[in-house]
Amino acid sequence: MLTDNEIRRITEDSLQFKAFAQTLEEIITTSETPITIGVYGTWGSGKTSLMRMTQDLLKDGDKIKTVWFDAWKFDKTYDLRVALIHAILRRMEEDESATKELKDKVGELLTRVNWLGLGKAALSYFFPPLAILQGKEPLLKNQEEIPGKTLELIGDFEEEFKQLNKEYVGDEGRMVVFVDDLDRCISEKTIDILEAIKLFLNVPLSVFVIGVDKKRIEEGIIEKYGEKSEGWAGDYLEKIVQIPFTLPPLRKEVITEQFIQGLAISSEIKNYAPILAEVGDNPRTIKRLLNSFEVKRILAEKRKLKVEENIMAKLAVIEFRWHDFYTDLIGIYSETGTNLAQILKETSESDEAKREKKLKEWENLRKYFEDKRLMDFLGQVPLLWDVNLDHYVYLARSTTELKESAINYFNIAYSFGEKGELVKAIENWDKAIELNPNYEEAWYAKGWSLEKLGRKGEAEQCFKRAKELGYGES
Repeated sequence: MLTDNEIRRITEDSLQFKAFAQTLEEIITTSETPITIGVYGTWGSGKTSLMRMTQDLLKDGDKIKTVWFDAWKFDKTYDLRVALIHAILRRMEEDESATKELKDKVGELLTRVNWLGLGKAALSYFFPPLAILQGKEPLLKNQEEIPGKTLELIGDFEEEFKQLNKEYVGDEGRMVVFVDDLDRCISEKTIDILEAIKLFLNVPLSVFVIGVDKKRIEEGIIEKYGEKSEGWAGDYLEKIVQIPFTLPPLRKEVITEQFIQGLAISSEIKNYAPILAEVGDNPRTIKRLLNSFEVKRILAEKRKLKVEENIMAKLAVIEFRWHDFYTDLIGIYSETGTNLAQILKETSESDEAKREKKLKEWENLRKYFEDKRLMDFLGQVPLLWDVNLDHYVYLARSTTELKESAINYFNIAYSFGEKGELVKAIENWDKAIELNPNYEEAWYAKGWSLEKLGRKGEAEQCFKRAKELGYGES
């Protein structure tokens, strides 16, 4: 099984990130300081690997000093800002190349730095995000509420940290702080770190490299400061980060020919890289898919199931990329024996009137039919149209949690209805209604089945309920 560990060395690069890491290295070593670099990317896109490779290129020495701060590991601490400052000062204190005099000064500062944990009010008061976005210092409207000692300590800390940093790295050196895993912290903690960088640690000779999902930061701003912040949430990072560096998506050929081939997986799985690469460009998602595929392969072997691994690979991609379709595909087939992939093929080949009728009646079918990438993938070899899915469904049920949903039960019921098995259809429409009592389409469909069975009184009640909920009004 594959771990979720990042790439740590430039020599281990399987993502073709070397050029990006070299670019970051040059920016870090040649730019005027202080500076903050934002490495932007979605969860699992490789931000940590890129930062680790950049740290590897920098190589700690007399002029370049690096600190790695895993924000998520300190997410439960009283104040994440204190933890960040402690990490930087500890790096100085534990450096064998640092003088005893410097270490003593750092030790003294460490004993006094806990004032930052006295309360978040002081920090947000002096430099709240709104003030950052407006590009001005906030007005001290309630200065009497802030202890005078806190004001004094803020100034003392800033000045003392500047002097220590300069003494530590030299006039032409750099203190490079990599802040990782902000995505995994709760929103409030994420904002705390960014505010700390702007207020306390934005000093000469310092470089901060932060790995973040920009969208998550925007959501965190709105969550913390309310809907009033929507207008400026998108600009928040731009006021803190001077150099944005957005990770580009991995090209399919890189995933197929390098990334998957470089992973510690069986050669059999690597043979299906062109299929597996269709899951998308997120390295972490690809690893999770490969682990899921390997589990199913092992189970199939132990149970002596006759399966084709290329079909397993295709279903694994569908599971991760089109999970709603996968849930319907497995659920409908396991209950009714109807292959939803075959239904989509038949729908695409139907005349317009018949096609439109089915797309209107069958829940979610239009969504799948109009998903061009899904339809294209289903049309690629290996085809699922005429495959006996029994063993694949068994593997899915044994290794995947398929959550119950009203829509899924509706589709199972619809499939039974098309086969003329109206009693079973009603049972599943009842399950759909149990999960969603306001499911107007399910009420109407249940009434239709009851009417076909001659149970007109019950049918009328269902039709009445469907109409009350608004069925047929749109």
